[in-house]
Order: sequence, then structure tokens, then C-alpha cells
Amino acid sequence: EMLRSLVGSEMCIRDSYRNGGYAIKADHTLWEWGVVSSTPEKILEDVQYVQNCMAILTNGDMVTWTYTEDGERTEPELRLHDVACGMTGVAVQTDGTLYVETVSDSGSTYEAVIEDVEYAVTGAEYTLVLKQDGTLWTWNSAGEGDVSQIMDGIGF
Repeated sequence: EMLRSLVGSEMCIRDSYRNGGYAIKADHTLWEWGVVSSTPEKILEDVQYVQNCMAILTNGDMVTWTYTEDGERTEPELRLHDVACGMTGVAVQTDGTLYVETVSDSGSTYEAVIEDVEYAVTGAEYTLVLKQDGTLWTWNSAGEGDVSQIMDGIGF
């Protein structure tokens, strides 16, 4: 009920981050509260998906943002085009190419690592990738170990 009173009854998707949260309303606007301000604030338009500090827009663009040490949100930065699905740290483009975020002292970049991907998910310690041929692949988030196939013949 509190969330409904903050952003209205037409909320579609919500996510939480740093004692705050995000909500996508039916009009595809992205609202944030509790991270920068306790009052809901519209931060983006044309959003179809949000997770942590990443959003996929209705045109397929993926944008990310961060927060400064003072708690201020940076402007959203365009990272990739034609994204079909994504989570924090990974994105699959509509052509099936999987991009993985690489973080360094100078910032972060997304690098293409696997093709023919149907879907990808990440966790604290792993990435799982379902390829279009029905095989399931995995590797750990620390970058230790090789990419390895763990299952075959998974149906959609």
C-alpha cells in the first residue's frame, strides 16, 4: 500500500536498491525513491525493465547510472543498443550476442563474449547462459575458471 501511494496504482515493475526502490508505471516512466530522496522522483521515460542501476528502454537501448559518495545519482549513460534482455552486469542483444560488464579503476565497459544466446541470468557468484541450441553454460563471477557447458537439450 505504501508503494501504491508513492507512485500510483498503475505500477508495472518494481525493484529495490540501497534502501530505496524503483517502479515502472504503466506509462513506462521510471520512478525512484529512498536512494536520493524519500519522495518519489521520475528519473527516466520509455522504460520497459529495471534492475539495480540498469534500465532497458522500450527502443532496446540499455542505460546505466551510479551514485556518488554523496548519494547523488549520475546521469544515465547509454551502454548498448538492441538489448533483448539483461540483468546487472550482463545483456543479450536481439542478435543473440551476450555482453558482460568488465569493471576497472577507469570505469566499466561491456564486452561481447558469447553468440547465439537466448537468455542470461547472474547471481552473486555465477552467470548462467541458455543458448539458442538448448545448451546451458556457466562461469563464476570472479572470472576464475573457464566457461563450461553444464547441460544439453533444455527446451523453451
